[in-house]
Amino acid sequence: MSTAANNRVVLFVIAAALLAGSLPLTWVTIRDAQLEVSGGPFGDGGPRLQLPSIGGMTLSANGFNGSLGVGVKLPIWLLATVSAVAAAIGALNELRVTSIPAAALLAAHVVVGVFFAIGLATTLGDKATLGVGFVVAVVGLLLAAGLTLKQLAPAGVGQAFQPDSEE
Repeated sequence: MSTAANNRVVLFVIAAALLAGSLPLTWVTIRDAQLEVSGGPFGDGGPRLQLPSIGGMTLSANGFNGSLGVGVKLPIWLLATVSAVAAAIGALNELRVTSIPAAALLAAHVVVGVFFAIGLATTLGDKATLGVGFVVAVVGLLLAAGLTLKQLAPAGVGQAFQPDSEE
């Protein structure tokens, strides 16, 4: 295997490690949080009770207890794990152990990227700040997606044309 392929394997492993390592870190912190208790034993229908904020309460979410989404809410741990597994499969593809289409891996990264973008957009308010876990995960996601794009490119694209020397 070439040195470039070995380097890509190492980078895929780093991307997967960044995504998995982001889970215990803080992803978002919400200042002056408001608590609302709603629902009942038979679903969300029922009385809503808004509790007063006690002395500027701050809530933090990490990759294990947070979720992202609009309409469909998915846990952060699931999103990061999907992208980390796709990065690990990309490394196995580089090693020629597996032959899963790079387009399928890229699709997984894109879906996770959409949810991460939604998470970014919803935390841009004045009461929420992004944590280091989110930043680490985005770096891992971008690295994995870039490497997967490299796998999609046909061999030889971007190289200068070199005619045969036997003419």
